[in-house]
Amino acid sequence: MSANADHSPIDAVVQRLTERFPSVPPDRVAAIVDEELHRFDGAKVTEFVPVLVEHEAHEVLRREATPVPLSEQSATAIVAGHAVEPDLDPLEVERRTEQTGLLLGELDN
Repeated sequence: MSANADHSPIDAVVQRLTERFPSVPPDRVAAIVDEELHRFDGAKVTEFVPVLVEHEAHEVLRREATPVPLSEQSATAIVAGHAVEPDLDPLEVERRTEQTGLLLGELDN
């Protein structure tokens, strides 16, 4: 993989965490993400490294600052407990909120 391809998801992680923790300077967020990224140097499976880095960096940042609530951070709406993208068709929103069944978490008989 090229260096650009390797860092694109990590750049997105830095961006998301910078938005979530606006009281932390962006340079500090980038340093924390970089530190967590280097913990995975030499990993044989790198597919999930950005997710793991984001999780660990988020935990470090939570110890340093209070995150902005997601409702203020994102334009994503919550409908009946489901995240809904702003440009979704209203029928798709309705379909997603009406899904039930064992595979979707319903355990009642």
